[in-house]
Amino acid sequence: MEVLKKFKNFLDETPLERLEVRKEVILVTVPSILMDIAGQGEDSMKRLASQTKCIVFGGAPLPVETGDLLANHGVNLAGGYGM
Repeated sequence: MEVLKKFKNFLDETPLERLEVRKEVILVTVPSILMDIAGQGEDSMKRLASQTKCIVFGGAPLPVETGDLLANHGVNLAGGYGM
């Protein structure tokens, strides 16, 4: 239980909140996170684009519509086949 206390703040933050303190990172994630961010609207997608150099996704296919939407807002995507 002590271990979980150390990660409490981390677990309470959204992916975009975690990225705010970092700039130009390469993010490795699963498509469901990207789908959630795309669903939050234009501001969230622009924020994601400004805070990342590239996003590598894997574990499942990213829906084409979601990928196109993110790419149209400046998000650089790369599929990580076999991750």
